[in-house]
Amino acid sequence: MAQPLQLYGWSTRQLEAVAGLLTPAWDAWCAAWGIAHTGPPACEPFTAQHGMASWTMAAGLDGRNAWLHETSSAQLGRSLFGLQNEPRTAAAREVVQACLDDLRRMVSEALALVASSGAAAVDTLPAAGRWDGSVIFAFPLTGQSPLQLVLNAACVAGLVPIKANGVATLEAPRAKLIALETALAGQALRLTIELNACELDLGTLRELDVGDVLPLKHALETPARVLGDGGRHVCDAYLGRTGSRKAAELARGITIDEEMP
Repeated sequence: MAQPLQLYGWSTRQLEAVAGLLTPAWDAWCAAWGIAHTGPPACEPFTAQHGMASWTMAAGLDGRNAWLHETSSAQLGRSLFGLQNEPRTAAAREVVQACLDDLRRMVSEALALVASSGAAAVDTLPAAGRWDGSVIFAFPLTGQSPLQLVLNAACVAGLVPIKANGVATLEAPRAKLIALETALAGQALRLTIELNACELDLGTLRELDVGDVLPLKHALETPARVLGDGGRHVCDAYLGRTGSRKAAELARGITIDEEMP
């Protein structure tokens, strides 16, 4: 029985997310080699318009593959030495090759692949159809065309989770729903104990001194008001002590305000 054709349609947000995986590695690699660039990599679907006959393997693992354009070496030579053609001296060629090998390493580590030796792999390039899922990255270089990297659908799919119905998504699994009181059980809530007000005439107020005792109009048998945020009345309580600390005992027979947030 023929296998059903798998079609992929990555959203802009998904492509940006995959590009985001390479951006930190790209910045660090450029800084390490002193290569001037003009920003993060851009990503779009790979089609035949991008060319099919000039790519070499950069990295791969279990069918998840990445290719670099064969002009990458010349581009690196221009960035490193200002060369217009391939480097002629053995020393320059070695530096460019080391830079290219390190670029493959950067790609492999960022995408969890195994770096390739750079052998040509044109025959294994993905079929360049808009819906086959392959994408192309453009890494911008200062003063020249960008470096180009192609990822096949299997590589992208390993970075972008896919639901059972074949629809690609970047949504993280939703947490299991729990009761509201359970979710808020650890939430801190500030409570304030309020006693009845104390009234003083102006003469008494002017004569107050440290150590004076202010009698309150709050009878010992009368519970204090317990207030929540915003001054909302939550319940009543009696003042007391526990060990070396003051405490409040909730009054019996009270009803907690159910509207308390």
